[in-house]
Amino acid sequence: MRKIVIGFSTPKKFRVASSLIRCFENSEYSHIYIKMEASSKSKLPFAKVFQASHGDVNAVAFDVFKEKNKIIHEYEIEIEDNKYFEIATWLWFQLGKPYGFMQLVAIAFKSSMGQNNDSRFICSELAGMILRDNLGYDLSKSLDYIGLNDIKNILDGD
Repeated sequence: MRKIVIGFSTPKKFRVASSLIRCFENSEYSHIYIKMEASSKSKLPFAKVFQASHGDVNAVAFDVFKEKNKIIHEYEIEIEDNKYFEIATWLWFQLGKPYGFMQLVAIAFKSSMGQNNDSRFICSELAGMILRDNLGYDLSKSLDYIGLNDIKNILDGD
C-alpha cells in the first residue's frame, strides 16, 4: 500500500490571485495539490507535489513547496501500489500542460464555457480527475467547473 495526499494550501506571502480565489471560494485556502509519498526504497526518497499553478502543470519537492506555502488541510488516501503508479504516471504526462485561467473566470462568475478536453488544468480539476478517474469518487460537477470547496466537500464525505 502507498499513500497519496490531496492537500489544500495558500501562499505564505500575499498574492492577489490567491486572495481573489479565497474570496470567491469563501475559504482560507486558495490551492489544491497532489502529494505523492515516496517509498523508503525509492531512488528519489522524497515526497513530490504535482499541481496546476504558475502557468502550467508542474512538480516540485514537497519540502520546497512548504517553504512558500501554508498547508491548511491534507487528506491521506491509501491505495494499492499499482494504482499509485497509475496515478503517478498519469501526473507525469500532464506536466507542462497550460493552466486554465479562463476556467477560474467561469467558476468565479458561474458562467458557461466550452469544454477544454483536458488540454489545460486548474488545480481543483487536476485533483478532481484523479478522484473520479482513478479512485472512483462520484463528482457532481463537470471537472471544468469544479472548485476548491467542491473537492473538499467530496473528501469530507459531504
